[in-house]
Amino acid sequence: MERLNKVVVFTTSCVSIPVIELLASQNRLAGVVTLSLEDLGDSRLVGDLQQLRQQLVQADIPQVDLNDACLLAQFDYWQASAGLVFGFSHKIEAQVCDYFEGDIFNLHASDLPVYRGSNPIYWQLRDNLTRTQLTLHRLTQQMDSGEIGLQSPLVIHPFDNHQSFSLRVMQAAPQLVADFIAGYEAGAIEWRAQQGEVSLAPRVNADNAQLSWSEHTVADFIGAARAGNPHHGGVAVHVNGGTFNVMQISASSQPSFGCVPGTVLAVDKGKGLIVAAKDGAVSLDVIVAQSGYYSGYQFAVFYQLDAGMILG
Repeated sequence: MERLNKVVVFTTSCVSIPVIELLASQNRLAGVVTLSLEDLGDSRLVGDLQQLRQQLVQADIPQVDLNDACLLAQFDYWQASAGLVFGFSHKIEAQVCDYFEGDIFNLHASDLPVYRGSNPIYWQLRDNLTRTQLTLHRLTQQMDSGEIGLQSPLVIHPFDNHQSFSLRVMQAAPQLVADFIAGYEAGAIEWRAQQGEVSLAPRVNADNAQLSWSEHTVADFIGAARAGNPHHGGVAVHVNGGTFNVMQISASSQPSFGCVPGTVLAVDKGKGLIVAAKDGAVSLDVIVAQSGYYSGYQFAVFYQLDAGMILG
């Protein structure tokens, strides 16, 4: 049976480190492909990439830039036989994929074909999913659409945020890769085409992360705060010409009395900072401002928010 002797890992994130360590421990790691900071395209990812590169250097693991003119020659030098993409924030061109003659695979944190795209974790948390899959599929030029080889179920805890769930994906990945390698080399992987409705999980930006008090529900605000904590600033809220970030939101039983969505309903030491939403009320539990971190009640008192004020 065909063997995956020398695997090239494509990554720009520390989420891949346990998988890299697994492959290295089995003497299967050929090297790692990363990106330059200039090509990364998202300043929020710089720290993660810098930490990854530092750990690769410390472990004496060879690495090369995706845009290196000698990339394919480097693969030859490494005697690479397969590719594995995990946490890689850039499209891989056809000539690079073709080098592996079909043996290049991607780890994607959703039950494909739902949540195809660069940030499935964010959008699944935002939609308040309770379970998903870590999926290993063939990499093709059409985004996240290749045949599925193996999956591992993942439970999403009601209190998971982006960071905590990313860590769970990170922890689950090595076992899925180990199981896949064993099955692949035994000829036991049953590849299947993706079936069902397709949905997208695009890169998060200021436009698609913004919520409206009049258009979004209590559940929308809870999910968006979880999804945006900590990397995307939770939910941005505007008041008195300034912007602050709500990192944790919960449902409130406070009646809204028909108030306009966005109206501060209560500022109470026990209840916190309560605001009317489209279909009920929410408590703004944890808030980050330039001056520090606050509970909702502390923030309201410090910044003089009163019942009846309208937030943007």
